[in-house]
Amino acid sequence: MATNEWYAQNQLQLSTELQLLREDIHRCLGKQPLTVAENNDTQNPSDFTSGLDDLCTLFQLTAFERKVLVLCAAVQLDGEFSQLCGQLLGKEELAQPNFDVALRLFFNSQWLPFSPQCGLRRWQLVELQEPSQPNLSPIRINETILHFIAGFGSEDTALAALTIPNSGLPTLADSQLAIAQNITELFNNTLNETLLPLVHLQGPEPSAQVAVAFNAAEKLGLPLKRIDAQLLPSDTSALQDLFVRMEREAILYHCLFIFECDDIQPSIVRSVNYLCKRLSAFCMLSHNLTLANIGRDIIKLTVPRPTYDEQFRLWQTGLKEPLFLNGSASQLTAIVDQFDMGVSKIQTVSRQWQIESNTEVSKNGPQLDLLWRLCRKQARADISDLANIIEPSQLHWENLILPEEQLLTLHKILEQVKHRHKVYREWGFADSGAYGLGISALFSGASGTGKTFAARVIASQLKLDIYQIDLSSIVSKYIGETEKNLEKIFTAAENSGAILLFDEADALFGKRSQVSDSKDRYANMEVSYLLQRMESFSGLSILTSNYRSALDQAFIRRLRFIVQFPFPQSQERTAIWKGVFPPKLPKHGIDFDKLARLELPGGIIRSIAINAAFRAANEQELQMAHIREAAQEEYRKTEKTLVNTLVADW
Repeated sequence: MATNEWYAQNQLQLSTELQLLREDIHRCLGKQPLTVAENNDTQNPSDFTSGLDDLCTLFQLTAFERKVLVLCAAVQLDGEFSQLCGQLLGKEELAQPNFDVALRLFFNSQWLPFSPQCGLRRWQLVELQEPSQPNLSPIRINETILHFIAGFGSEDTALAALTIPNSGLPTLADSQLAIAQNITELFNNTLNETLLPLVHLQGPEPSAQVAVAFNAAEKLGLPLKRIDAQLLPSDTSALQDLFVRMEREAILYHCLFIFECDDIQPSIVRSVNYLCKRLSAFCMLSHNLTLANIGRDIIKLTVPRPTYDEQFRLWQTGLKEPLFLNGSASQLTAIVDQFDMGVSKIQTVSRQWQIESNTEVSKNGPQLDLLWRLCRKQARADISDLANIIEPSQLHWENLILPEEQLLTLHKILEQVKHRHKVYREWGFADSGAYGLGISALFSGASGTGKTFAARVIASQLKLDIYQIDLSSIVSKYIGETEKNLEKIFTAAENSGAILLFDEADALFGKRSQVSDSKDRYANMEVSYLLQRMESFSGLSILTSNYRSALDQAFIRRLRFIVQFPFPQSQERTAIWKGVFPPKLPKHGIDFDKLARLELPGGIIRSIAINAAFRAANEQELQMAHIREAAQEEYRKTEKTLVNTLVADW
């Protein structure tokens, strides 16, 4: 039957129910029952079932409960019934019915149970104004139930406050659609079971998990209700009320539920656990929330990011630009290899690029740079509590003063990062898995010799962020917390393509010690975890240390590159002094050979140069005297002696 035809028939059926109720009330009031001419046109087709019929079947209501529902619905649909109820109660004003009136009206004062376990109250089909006196309390039909009977469905208003609209979900790649198909098959295979399993969707992208659930619901032809777990009540009575509403919604509309958990707080876990133990509907769970002992099977399915080839095709589809479709595939290859993105992020970056690229003057380099920059920003993780995020700056190899051997090694690191795609994917080294494919390097040397600066130069050449690790925020006195913090950092770096920089790494990657107490044992466990995690890290990780000998030898063996940063010699110090002053700085009479007399590393030289510039700010230009004063201040600060003969002629 067509929808419009069913709705018309439902209205006729409901009108007939109200007319029969009107006759019953007149009869109870001692009035002459109304006579209605028989009309064969109002006969319903044999295959027709009204909304009221469906409701009574779904909730297994008795004939008495059906009549009570009609009575309560009539008061809401037709103002005449409020007057009639007032007459039944001996009042002149408008009134709501109660169970006592219903008993007298339909069963000649024969008592029937109306306990909380009866269908009307158990499923909150009717609501009592005064639950302490159920027989005398005015009763009102639930708004959702009224709409269902009237023939147009509506979501429970209290439940709607917790639901998230099914909009803005990303399209799915083929590998993700396969997970949705698995869910539909699981649903169909377990449909007749008393308690359906709980599907726990996991993976790197919560939006993709929800999109998979939505796709599965569409395949089944069922609505999906996305429940925001952050808004779930923690009070038991409120949870019980919510359970009834959700269960009732599932019975009425055969909907599926998915709990979206962005923040895993104990109260949220308890609330989700409470509902999943009791709901008989098909439920799903997204994100990394772990439930246990809920009395039903938990099926864990991982929703992966799109495969390498799928990401490549998604970029081509999203960008819609001949520049990337014809002749410049290598540019997309570099992006896909560096930024492991899901569908939603690829689509977001593609839209941004299409808007912003219109303002680019050139159709070549700048557009490619823009796309790379947008990818880097979109992939960036929010781990400001654990790491300092350093964006790439305009640094070049010329800014780094090092011996030829060290520079050659740094260039090798850069080349390996750039050619990972060819070696790992095209030549097959990644076929056996990602374990051991990460590029790790140790920069060792005295403080100020350029270790961190070299990392920044590499990041600038690669146009990648650096996650500079704050060791004080990682190491925790609580067992297992250090590992959790490290896992968060490694995962964020992998997802964003960023470079990991562990400054002063000997504090975290130090030697394992003999186990003399529980603290030693757990400290050794942290080091062992780091060994394993560095092996599986797919990006570039750089460790800096002032004391290479302090590092655990197991780390040394796993490092692909080791660069020893020497103390700069006179010629190198001269080059550092020449490069430390910006071209815009006005200066006069600067003798770089005299400056090189000071046996200082590059970091200290830069500090002196900046302080000297501030001393010259009130004058026209920088002079040697300003540098001498800044150098003397730096030596006093570090409690070292500056030989006057070195600066006497400055």
